[in-house]
Amino acid sequence: MQGIGPWKRPMHMIRYRYGLVWRGFAAMRVMTDARDDVMERLQSVFRDVFNDDAIVLRPDMTAADIPAWDSLSNINLIIASEIAFGVRLKPREINALANVGDMVAHLGRAMEAGLRR
Repeated sequence: MQGIGPWKRPMHMIRYRYGLVWRGFAAMRVMTDARDDVMERLQSVFRDVFNDDAIVLRPDMTAADIPAWDSLSNINLIIASEIAFGVRLKPREINALANVGDMVAHLGRAMEAGLRR
């Protein structure tokens, strides 16, 4: 290698380094887009289950934020989410969900795992 420092590296190494960084940003953008897609789809599920078109989901939202969210509607919400996303949620996984953000992340991972099978 000629010289010292990144400005003296051969061009192919610089391209590789910056190409890797670019792919990293592109992957983060795809992950953000996928999370937004899951949030939008989950919002439509919430609106259907609670029969309320004014619901706007936030990642920190919990059952306390929606007055109609009781134990029966929680079961309906889980079943509707499983149908909408084509996944099967286990009771242990459901109990670990603390808010809508957790649900979005879990549904995204479950869909991704389902696509790999």
